[in-house]
Amino acid sequence: MKISLYLVIGAFFCLNLSALELHCKFEEVYQDNQQQNGLILIKNDHLRYQYYDSKLYTIIKNKYGSFLIPNYQKEKFQKINNNKIIDSLIKIYDDYPYIKNKYMINGMTLKIDKSLDTYFLKRIAIISEDRNLSIYFFDCEKININKKFFQVSPLFDFK
Repeated sequence: MKISLYLVIGAFFCLNLSALELHCKFEEVYQDNQQQNGLILIKNDHLRYQYYDSKLYTIIKNKYGSFLIPNYQKEKFQKINNNKIIDSLIKIYDDYPYIKNKYMINGMTLKIDKSLDTYFLKRIAIISEDRNLSIYFFDCEKININKKFFQVSPLFDFK
């Protein structure tokens, strides 16, 4: 009886971890010291990767695919296929809480630094033939995220 109770409690705990909803700020740092900042929202298999710069864009991954929306023209969007970085973030998130220190995905090497004081990652170093950069995550918090923030049209502002 005790073993069954522990299995049920353990399964519930694991289900709660896999259903983690996160909001983090990020900073991308490129090899030439350029930086871009933004926010990332994750809810199950949905992801929103949004740059703060109005000249850049927001990427939404939902059950319909991945979409690119220019921040300066939010009513326009285009479907994108095979965004290596977004697909990699989803793969890493799918492994939560058993995230590895290193991944080889889509021809890229991803080195992971786990955060000791938050629910997610501290840094992902991305090394590939196309690009080398680090993505730092900070101010991460578990919050309930409304699914409307993963819609493409209309694109709702997250504040």
